[in-house]
Amino acid sequence: DAAQAALDEVLAELSSVEGASSVQRVVCGGCHDFKVVTKLSAAAFGEWEKASFAPEAEFLAKLKGITGISTVETQTYTLEEVKMNKKDVKKAMEKKEKEAASAPKDEAKPPEDPAKKLKKVIKEGGKRGVEIEGAADMGGLQFFCTSVDEPEGDVELLTKCVEAMNAKSDPTEEERK
Repeated sequence: DAAQAALDEVLAELSSVEGASSVQRVVCGGCHDFKVVTKLSAAAFGEWEKASFAPEAEFLAKLKGITGISTVETQTYTLEEVKMNKKDVKKAMEKKEKEAASAPKDEAKPPEDPAKKLKKVIKEGGKRGVEIEGAADMGGLQFFCTSVDEPEGDVELLTKCVEAMNAKSDPTEEERK
């Protein structure tokens, strides 16, 4: 109420700023922010800026004197009407439908044979295990971080991959050479 009264005191002067196309009051229903938005063209804004945005200083001083108002600040931003007219909406919707119709259909790839997938998972795990073991043999390895691709988020396959990493490896295997 007090903030609105302060606005009412300067509203006539604010509304008469040369080039002002609108003055809007915005109040947030949740946090009770009280905002006043004065809309001008870029050229008119430059002239208003030269005039120190009168009556802004008077209005801000009144707001700062109101008990319960904790923050008073100003902000400059650009407003642009972007709502489409019915004709442009129709064109945009037709274009969107045309693009959707001509877009390639995502064909689901056939599911991979589970046995082949498991074999790939175990092979990748074994390779990672050999890499980690090799790094540890060089010394100084206390912790490590690695990643695997083949399980593709499947927890059971990830477990099989980690088991393969931890399996004892044969030093004569081709993978180790």
